[in-house]
Amino acid sequence: MSELGFLIFLIVAIAALVVGFIFLLFRIIRGYRKGELPTPVLVSIGVFISGFCIFFPIYWGQFSADYVRFIKAMLLSVHNTIRLFIVDCDFEIIFNGTEPITNTFVKSLYHGTAAVTFVSAPILTFTFVLSLFKDLIFKIKFKSWFRKEYYIFNQLNEKSIVLAEDIRKTLGHKATIVFTDVRDENDDELNDVVERAKVIYALLFKKDITSLKFPNKNGKEYHVFFMGNDDDKNIEAYNSLYKDYRDHENLELYLFSQSTSSALTFNRPLDLDDKEKPRKALSFRIDTDSFLVSNYLWHDGKEIFQNAYVDPKTKKKIISIVIVGLGRYGKILLKNLVWYCQMPGYYLKINVFDGSEDASERFALECPDLMNKKYNKKKIKGDAQYDITIHDGIYVGTQKYIERIKAIKDVSFMFVSLGTDELNLSTCLDLRVLMEQLGRHPLIKTYRPDCDKETTFETATNYKGQKYDITFIGDYRSSYSYNTVIKNEFEQAGLETNRGYNAGYCTEEEADKSFWFYEYNYSSSCATAIHNKAKEDIGINLNRAPSELSEKEKYELMELEHKRWNAYMRSQGYVWGGGYTKAFRNDLAKRHHNLVPFDKLSDDDKYKDIKVILKKQDPKPASEPKEEEKK
Repeated sequence: MSELGFLIFLIVAIAALVVGFIFLLFRIIRGYRKGELPTPVLVSIGVFISGFCIFFPIYWGQFSADYVRFIKAMLLSVHNTIRLFIVDCDFEIIFNGTEPITNTFVKSLYHGTAAVTFVSAPILTFTFVLSLFKDLIFKIKFKSWFRKEYYIFNQLNEKSIVLAEDIRKTLGHKATIVFTDVRDENDDELNDVVERAKVIYALLFKKDITSLKFPNKNGKEYHVFFMGNDDDKNIEAYNSLYKDYRDHENLELYLFSQSTSSALTFNRPLDLDDKEKPRKALSFRIDTDSFLVSNYLWHDGKEIFQNAYVDPKTKKKIISIVIVGLGRYGKILLKNLVWYCQMPGYYLKINVFDGSEDASERFALECPDLMNKKYNKKKIKGDAQYDITIHDGIYVGTQKYIERIKAIKDVSFMFVSLGTDELNLSTCLDLRVLMEQLGRHPLIKTYRPDCDKETTFETATNYKGQKYDITFIGDYRSSYSYNTVIKNEFEQAGLETNRGYNAGYCTEEEADKSFWFYEYNYSSSCATAIHNKAKEDIGINLNRAPSELSEKEKYELMELEHKRWNAYMRSQGYVWGGGYTKAFRNDLAKRHHNLVPFDKLSDDDKYKDIKVILKKQDPKPASEPKEEEKK
């Protein structure tokens, strides 16, 4: 081959190498995206083309008198290029084959390009071999990674990848994302989330989460999430790690579960049986459904009050709510709305529709005093006031269902929680049509976990451009986000509330432990914080100290908080203890002596809530002077 031919193939070889390595650099900067070829494959293609172009001119010259010159040159070039990748090719071929090149610069450049190709090919082969030992590589990275925060998941699925993506978006490369128990399976759904995990540079372990080791006192923080589909397996893994690392100072365990067994797992003594070694690792049970409702009330609950209608006779603002479906979401929302809507000047009416013939009986068994005729639909001074009606055996779409919906006066808020997303959405559309026919425009909401369709549905219109105005309480991206799970606003406000309750009784550290380690304290304090925000949303000024309030204002605030507390406790299944002293309290039996109208409380019980409602506190009185100072 002429010197010009060598030069042409040399240029192509250099171009192939440059393009391959540019792809490598580009992927490192931009990251991997779904549907793209893996980076090593792209670089390997460039190196292979380069190797072929290096060998072809040499073999073309060797077979100058052969009739099948082209075929032989091509096949031998491919053969030797393959040998490059298994380190089985001698560079002597290059030295001998480039003798026809007389230009010293071109020959040197040819040798240099060949050298780069000879070195790059086996490195790519070594990279591929190492990929067969991913767990070993990831373990080395896990142990030696320079980042300070680790976010570790016991399984890779849709929920965990959504949370991981938001952590990466929020913290950037400050966080190391780790997934365990990632199996090589021919499953389209799994392959999709695996590709998404690669985009955020996650470490993927085949072994389960208990195989990892978490060094203590090394300056690194570990946030461990149990989000698998097998609840029993999650609890087992949580218990295993908790047992091994309960004295770890920089470890947080998050168990995502709504089951009774998981609740019992978390309700354990502060220090277990070992007083010398109290637990330091924080652990959280996340009931995502309850989280979803609490998050909605914290951020957007004020719209419930804004949409209330005014009764022309009493001038009271009526919050008239319809819940269709007393499933898990419907039940959680019902329980929360009862205490959340206890506000001065407002009255709450809730109508619940469910196809089960015994829906009201089952709910009354769960919350006996909430449905007790002694309190429900009664207006007792100093006590929670609400009107709850559960319509048993009423199926969506029937004439009876339509007639009862029509009979409810001025509905202000509707929530649909049925069996499937499609049924939820179609029911919401039917309700919007029905409400428009009646000249009403209530808030209509449902829950839809699909991350990608919320915006589309919320902006949907008919052919006249009229919005259906159907919105959603949460989805995967709002339920499984960094700010919802790890840095939750209402949770932090609840922590401050719990500190206020315990001020003067224990240290702040002990108060924080009582908040995180006991779900009773956690839930109660968060509810108080959410209601305090709602008070401010409707115009009640809490940015004051007790001394800045008149006695009437103090009384009204304390009475309001007690009404809310009564409704909250009843929504948790508590009943009155039968007496007015602590002797009649039994939390195991869910009996409480303070579940009475405000005026029947002791003076101490009346005033204990004021300190956690108001944002300011009066300065502590100066200490008594010493005897020497008195003299």
